[in-house]
Amino acid sequence: MDTANTEHRLAEVATYIAEAATTVIFARYLHRLNRTHEPDWTWLSVLAGVIISSAPAITLARVAPACWRRYEGRVVVGFLVSGAVIIPWQVFLAALAWGQRQGYTWGSNDQATTMERTAGDATRRDGTDGESIG
Repeated sequence: MDTANTEHRLAEVATYIAEAATTVIFARYLHRLNRTHEPDWTWLSVLAGVIISSAPAITLARVAPACWRRYEGRVVVGFLVSGAVIIPWQVFLAALAWGQRQGYTWGSNDQATTMERTAGDATRRDGTDGESIG
């Protein structure tokens, strides 16, 4: 393998590592905002994500020029690297939100069953408490 090809490979690896780090920083920033900017600023989050995902291919086109197929592959890899960070984070947050809606206390051994959680709500659909006779 020639030196130029090795340098191009190293540039690719370094660029994708930088992209992954940037994606983590961006994800933490969005998490700290606590989604207070949604839905008004969702477009800005998407735009920033697309720029972060596209940046490696654009950067590498300048550093290590290649044919269009290679460039296209770099674009795909850029989105895969960002997705590998963002998707698990979003799945985790969705699971956490689901658990909170279900009444689970994460990290606690005294998690109530569905029946126990709903037993405190004695109001029935007919407006009675279910214990009144007559």
